[in-house]
Amino acid sequence: VTAGRGAAVRAPLAVPASGGNRIVALYYDALDPCGAWPVPVSYKLGLSGQSQSLTAPQEVAVGASNDHITVASAVNASGVAAALVHATGDTAVSASTLITVNAPGASPKKLTTATPTISGTAAVGKKLTAVPGTWTRGAKLTYQWYASGTAIADATAASFTVTAAQLDKAMTVKVTGSLSGYATVSKTSAATAKAAKGTLTTATPKIAGTAKVGKKLTVTAGTWTGGTKLTYQWYASGTAIAKATAASFAVQPAQAGKTITVKVTGSKSGYTTASKTSKATAKVAKGTLKTATPKITGTAKVGKKLKAVTGTWTGGTKLTYQWYAAGTAIKKATKSTLTLTSKQAGKKITVKVTGKKSGHTTVTKTSKATAKVKK
Repeated sequence: VTAGRGAAVRAPLAVPASGGNRIVALYYDALDPCGAWPVPVSYKLGLSGQSQSLTAPQEVAVGASNDHITVASAVNASGVAAALVHATGDTAVSASTLITVNAPGASPKKLTTATPTISGTAAVGKKLTAVPGTWTRGAKLTYQWYASGTAIADATAASFTVTAAQLDKAMTVKVTGSLSGYATVSKTSAATAKAAKGTLTTATPKIAGTAKVGKKLTVTAGTWTGGTKLTYQWYASGTAIAKATAASFAVQPAQAGKTITVKVTGSKSGYTTASKTSKATAKVAKGTLKTATPKITGTAKVGKKLKAVTGTWTGGTKLTYQWYAAGTAIKKATKSTLTLTSKQAGKKITVKVTGKKSGHTTVTKTSKATAKVKK
């Protein structure tokens, strides 16, 4: 009776002092004199040809000088016995492997197995599922996933979601079946194609805010794959705006009369980079200047000087002046001050202030009139 290399690790069976049946185990010998390795070689379980009973399970060395070992046989209800064998000089067998063997005279039991297949797409972010096929009823199945032949840590479920670490690697899964009284068997699937880059979940961005000079626009990116890094680029009528790479953008005079869009680009390790562009806004309207009604200071009397106090306007606004006497523009009176002459005697004085700024609507504000100019 035999057990193959890589037999399942099971809890040791109790080995009572009674018995004495010899058990033969089949295991791979690293010291095959013919040089053909590995080669199955039968050993009687006895030590140096001498029968020896063990009162409890214990480990004994099988090496070049020990060609057989004897243990007292423990046979359970299924007719199966066990011995813990230490394999020296054979790297194909673990340092301590529990070898399960059939009792003398019993036929070995083999699990009905199937080569597993993998369903799903081999791409980052996608889920693969092991389809084990039909095995002996009651067999316990365990799983181990591999990327190009290397076991993936903690990937021991029937399904596995491919990560960036598996990019460009072929995936396989090994299914191991175990059942009391049967030799443990492992079957490995065929490899998938190399795992491709994943496809990001994306969304078309939207722009919130008013398309007007001096106003702030903000992009709402929508929902992307978790962990995706998003970057931004704003455009005016299709031309990228220098340094406009934040999630919000204050519209400048240079964008007046142009439509605004924003492109959102998402990147994540193991995924194909994706970009989505918003719909265009309406053409950017001219901005509205902050203004103030001017005031006139000074005495309305011939020979005296009047001064226009403009108040606060939008920063950068260029202001010009025009003085009036009784509603008629005074020639060459276009400075912020006016010295009254006899021509203005008996007339009320006003001043008109006009503000201009690129990308903004020009605005004019007129002061209240003074009292009539005295002589």
